[in-house]
Formats: sequence, structure tokens, C-alpha cells
Amino acid sequence: MDTFKNLVIAQVVTPPSPPTTGLSLTLTPGAGAAMPPVPFTVTVFDGAAYATPTNAELVRVTAVVGDTLSGLVRGIESSTPRAIVAGDYVAQTFTAQMIADLRDSSNQNAGILPDARLSANVQMKPLPPVVPAAHHTTHEPGGADALVALDAATLTTGKIPVARLPANVALTDAGNIFIANQTIDGGALLQIRDPAAGTDQKLWWLRSLNGLLYFQAVNDAGNTQTGVVTIDHTGVLGASAGFGGTPLNASQLITGTVPDARLSTNVALKNTANSFSANQALEAWQPRLKFNDFSQAANLRRFEIANLGQELNVWSLDDAEATIIGRLRLTRGGDLILTGSVTEKGRLTPMGHWIDVPFNAANFAMSSGGMGTWTVGAGAIISNRYTLVGKTMIWSIYISWFSGSNTFSDVSGTAGIILAIPGGFASYAQQGNAVSYLAAGATLPSHVWASISGAGIVIKRIDGGGFPNGAIGLITTFTFEIG
Repeated sequence: MDTFKNLVIAQVVTPPSPPTTGLSLTLTPGAGAAMPPVPFTVTVFDGAAYATPTNAELVRVTAVVGDTLSGLVRGIESSTPRAIVAGDYVAQTFTAQMIADLRDSSNQNAGILPDARLSANVQMKPLPPVVPAAHHTTHEPGGADALVALDAATLTTGKIPVARLPANVALTDAGNIFIANQTIDGGALLQIRDPAAGTDQKLWWLRSLNGLLYFQAVNDAGNTQTGVVTIDHTGVLGASAGFGGTPLNASQLITGTVPDARLSTNVALKNTANSFSANQALEAWQPRLKFNDFSQAANLRRFEIANLGQELNVWSLDDAEATIIGRLRLTRGGDLILTGSVTEKGRLTPMGHWIDVPFNAANFAMSSGGMGTWTVGAGAIISNRYTLVGKTMIWSIYISWFSGSNTFSDVSGTAGIILAIPGGFASYAQQGNAVSYLAAGATLPSHVWASISGAGIVIKRIDGGGFPNGAIGLITTFTFEIG
């Protein structure tokens, strides 16, 4: 089975030759030392995208010398050899064969198999020692070779010290916890004694006799019964002294159901709204509080609140509670983890999700003081998107100067341009962003500055000059506080 290392990834410097069939390649300097011992399998893929069956190849490496991987076996595990080029990435990743190796018990070299995973043919310890028969007939216990015969059958005198007994032995002078069912057969009884109780009040007997379970109070000598309570196999309770002095004592109820009206107002009912005046607790292994709205469609009814794995979880589940559809997790450190998104301030789009701005020619205009127009067509807007986090807007815009309709014409020579803030928002305060633009025919961008003006952003040249007539290109991202 292959040896794995964490974070094994490098780039190809010298690709195989030919690219699709060559059997060696060279990585970036020093990368060879990070590789695991050979042989091992790597994924070779174009780093510009996630590895997929169409842009990646699984390669077996059988030799590493310096930073050169050689003895390559191309296109393993049903992958397709591809043209490996300089700049491609090489990484040790999970593959189907690695999972198959993990499932193969012949590859295990550490840890211990649980008893439940062992074959029924495996004999469990402890096993009785094998003692030669001749030892029992020809040697006395404690003889010269007594170490050979530590079989308990050879013990005929003395007592084993408590310290030598296994922890599984119950002791009469210690509290014992039994983790398996215990059985008392033959009408035998369990005697419970309290030495601190008064005379003839120390002893109780518990036993099964003639189809009844008896709780008997007896005198200290154990020869006189002073009281008894019995339970039969149908659940009928009997008491020699009755069930109390009041005929309507609730302990005498053996059939029927108490009407709700006879219950204390302190009893919570399942079919009414209850108001609890004291704190309530759910104490169990992985406690859950479940909500089921039967008015909803199938598999859209259930929510649960669960204390699980040191986290408070809120789940939406299907009706069978077999599949978690959505999940909110609150850690003890105060971290909130969601499988979905967060929507704030009554907005329709979740926080941090990007929103495309529909084209509107009125969003692009010449700034005040100009004498002319700036006309922008939809084809010139390569990208116009924004996202909101709280009261912060991040706005990315790309206006092309070489495609679509984009004409700036100003005779004043001092005008700038103004962009309408998307989403109908207005800025909270005056703020500025340094950006760059490229005018038609220019080879280098010019520096401009941006300022907030109500519901728009005004962009002017830093040197105070106006934009030259023609197309104006702009690629920038604004970040500012909205009102």
C-alpha cells in the first residue's frame, strides 16, 4: 500500500517528451524531497481549473531522483493520458485504488481489530492453560516445575489473595457493579440488610415464589414476616396492610384513566399550550427537541434542535428523519456555521452573493460642469456586479473601450463621468477610491480619483484635466458604506 504525505503538490518545470507518452518529468526545485517513498500515485492536472476526468491524468511514479519523477506509468486507474505541459500541477490525491487498499485487511500494519470484526473461527482470550497430564499424576503442587502447572485445578489449600483476583470477581465487602443480567433460580431470595435501622427493622427479602414477586419485611432473625407487598405477572399489586388510610388514595388506581380535569394545573398536557414557570431541561444522550408541522407538504414538515458533538444544531429534515436538508450549527466558542446563506436587513439576496446590475443607459452620464454627453451602450458593459455585507457595498464594474457603443464628447475639457450606485442605494458619507481608466487610442492607463455624490460616484482625472473625447474604458472595484 502506498505511503501518503500531507500537502504533496508541485508544478511541472520540464514535461515528459512526448507529452502524452513520455516517462519522466521534472518538478520545481526542491519538490522532489517532499514526495513520499516510491511507488506512489499522483494526479497531474491543469492548475487553472479543478481536476476532472477531462483535464487530469493519474500517473504511477516508480522512481524519484532529485526533482525528477521517472519510470512513470501513464493513464492508470482508467484515466486518459493527456499532454502534460510546463506549469501543470502534480499532487498526491485520493484515488479509487487507495480506498481499495484501505479496505484490504492484508495492508493493515498498525492498530488492533475490534473483536466484532474478527472471524467466528478466532478463539478469544483468556484461554485455559494447557497442562501436561503427566504433571498432575507425577508431581506435587509447588514442585520444582510448578511454574508449568498454574492451572487452578492444582490449588488444594490456602486462599487466593484479593489482589490476585481479576477485576471481574464480585467481593462481599465491596460495592459491586454488575454489567450483565443476574439470575436467582429455585425460589432463592435476595436479602437486603440495613445495620443502621432499628430492632426488627433491618431486614428485607426480595424473591419470586408461586408466580408472585415478593417484597417481604421480616424481623432481624429472619423467621417472622412483618409486612409484604406482591406483584403478579399481570401487574396487579397486593399489600397485606392495604394501600393507605384514604379510600381515594391515587395509589389504589389499578384500571382506567384519570380525566384531565382531575389533574393538577401543574401537569402539562400534550394537546394544549403550556406555560412553564421554571427552567426545563432535556438530559439524554444527544438530546433533541422536534417540531413537526402537519400542515406542510411531505418532507417539508420537520425541524429539530439537537445538542450534538459539543454543538447546538438546528436541522431541517425529511419526514423519516433520515436526511438532513439544511443545518445551522452553533459551537461553544460562538461560531455560527450554516449549510445555506444568511439574508439580512430584509434583503432578497443572501449576504455576500453577487448581484448583476441590469443595463440602463441612464446609469452612465457626464459629471456636472461638463458640456457634452457620455453615451454607453449595453455591448460596452463587460461586467457590472455588486454584493452587500451589512452596510458595506463592494461594486465591480468593467466598461470596455474597444467593444460596444461607448462615446465621450465634451467641449469644456474639464468634465468627468458619473456612475449611478446600483440597487437604488446612496452612500453614507463622502469617500474616495483611486482607480485607473484607459481612453480610446491610449496605450497606458491614466490615474483618476472617485468620490461619492449622493446616489452616484463621480470619477475625474487626478491632474484636473478632462477626459479626451472618444471611448472611455474603466476596470475597477469600489468599496464604500451605504446609507
